[in-house]
Amino acid sequence: MRSLTLAIAIGIVVYSSAQLIEGERCNDAILFDIIKEFSFLEDPLEVRMKIAQKLQEKFPTSLSMGAICTDRVFHFPGDVNRRFCTVAFPNFKCHAIILLFHGDLQQPVMKSALVFLLFSISFSICCDFKVIVMSETHHEIWAQFTFFNKSLSEPLRFEKLGQKKELQVVGTMCSLAPTILKTYGESPTPTSKLIGSTQAHLEGINGTMTYKIFKNAPPSPVGPVRMLCSFGQCRSGK
Repeated sequence: MRSLTLAIAIGIVVYSSAQLIEGERCNDAILFDIIKEFSFLEDPLEVRMKIAQKLQEKFPTSLSMGAICTDRVFHFPGDVNRRFCTVAFPNFKCHAIILLFHGDLQQPVMKSALVFLLFSISFSICCDFKVIVMSETHHEIWAQFTFFNKSLSEPLRFEKLGQKKELQVVGTMCSLAPTILKTYGESPTPTSKLIGSTQAHLEGINGTMTYKIFKNAPPSPVGPVRMLCSFGQCRSGK
């Protein structure tokens, strides 16, 4: 069977597909090892959070990452040239995906012919994390979140440089839809002029996602801490 050879940092990691069992797919040895590290656990939610934390530690500058554990059908996005891995547990499978650098978009590790399909998950995924918004302007500016369940936050008004506001996000299945932050020069209404927006799929417990907002530029995420951010803008400038 063919092996997959990946250039990792200054060395070369060789991953052999002979390590995989039926139903497993993987093109990255590091992701494979991260998931297998928690193969002794039985709770899919616990495994997922462990994997997410490990991904944050191992790839702190990644552009995007994600993880999910489920007994339902799950396929990775097709032709996105990302590094991915699926590992089988006794009663479910865990999937991890990561985009490390801008170059990964032009130099694929492996092309997938699959289409992204995400069906209902048989267990409840809870989220309970904090979002922090910080003004980077002396001018008055407004911000408002659209959460994963399509609900809107209260409009957040900022009047000075460095002013911060926090919201607690609590729910289930939070990462199935993006959390969107929009900024305005006036109190948000359907006809208000939009300054800009940013979005990503967020998931986690006791973590924090911080954003900076500007008078003449779209909001920018500083990055997640102790939580999962994927399939969107997760860090400043990325």
